[in-house]
Amino acid sequence: MHRQIAGKLTGRVTKWLVLVAWVVIVVVMGGFSAKLTDVQNNEASSWLPGSAESTKVLDELSSAVDPNDIPTLVVYDRSSGLTDDDFAAMDEQAAEIAKIDGVTSDGVRSPNVAQQQDLPVQLVSEDGEVAYLYFTFNFGQNGWNAIPDAATQVRDIAQIDGVTVNGSLVHRLPNNLHVSFDGVDGDSLLIGIGDIAVSSGSVEARGADEAYRSTVRLLPGSLRAELTGRFWRPECPVPLSQLRLLTVRHWDFGGKARTGQLVVAREYASPLRGVFRRLFELRFPIRNLRLSASYAPAGERPEDVSGSFHCRRAVPSPCGSGSGNWSNHAYGRAIDLNPVENPYVGCGTVRDGKRSPYIERTPLRRGMVTPAVVRAFAAIGWGWGGAWTGNTRDYMHFSANGR
Repeated sequence: MHRQIAGKLTGRVTKWLVLVAWVVIVVVMGGFSAKLTDVQNNEASSWLPGSAESTKVLDELSSAVDPNDIPTLVVYDRSSGLTDDDFAAMDEQAAEIAKIDGVTSDGVRSPNVAQQQDLPVQLVSEDGEVAYLYFTFNFGQNGWNAIPDAATQVRDIAQIDGVTVNGSLVHRLPNNLHVSFDGVDGDSLLIGIGDIAVSSGSVEARGADEAYRSTVRLLPGSLRAELTGRFWRPECPVPLSQLRLLTVRHWDFGGKARTGQLVVAREYASPLRGVFRRLFELRFPIRNLRLSASYAPAGERPEDVSGSFHCRRAVPSPCGSGSGNWSNHAYGRAIDLNPVENPYVGCGTVRDGKRSPYIERTPLRRGMVTPAVVRAFAAIGWGWGGAWTGNTRDYMHFSANGR
């Protein structure tokens, strides 16, 4: 049987038919092999038609993005919250890192630089505990061979006492996933994911709305421009460079967690983070803590707005004359809370009749300053206007010197 089959396959005509069949198979499989190799290249242009949207996008990016760019982050983490000194150290370290061979001409972006230049990228976490430097290495085609030495130089520079750099050994997860995107601009990617917060701590066992968060930052350029003219002038007692933007989480009158902001003196920004943390724990309600309300145009400001900085003279008592001195608000060293529920009272009267029901301080009603709120400010050395002697009380008012 086997001999019969072999004889037929080696016949004068049959053997040539077999050879032709093998040639056809090799040609066909060669085409499939080439396609498979293209797919192994993992390039969209290899397996998508030129008319596909993805292919068009990649073609556009390839002309604008250097494939040798290596976007790089240096992450700083202080569990108690990063301080002004920490951010100043980051600025100094950013300047040193920028001198390393391979760092591109864009330089190193620190949180302060991002704020000063109004860059649309978030370099600080909402809780103020984590921040990072962002920059790009480019060593040409030799990049992955050169990066280890450059990374060592970065690690030698990026050191701050009490701050963990590039991940906590306690909280870090093993086998972290590192993702890169070929042909994608790192700047655009970071800007596009601006709503994602950087965090390295453990997740708290409570909802996001019930977690207190706060940050302290330099005043962004847009806010400095908004303040200049009506709320700050060159003759004011402090320059804008000495003020900070304090962002805090607070409860509103409906029991919902909100994000509010105040402009305060630099030296009190960090202590006030702790004060507002305590107010959040107390669930003390603040009706309106928005900058857009505090610095609204004349005649458009809501009546029950809490706030801090305003370069102005001290407001006279309802039954007296003013001193003409700069108010503590002009220094960013005073905060007013819920002015309707905590009015400025002189000789038993108020300027706005709507606030009259709150001249009587008992019983306590929603939004009225409580002894616990007074103690929260007293913990950082601030006094309360509701404790003034004489015939004037400013129940909304807390200040660094008690006046």
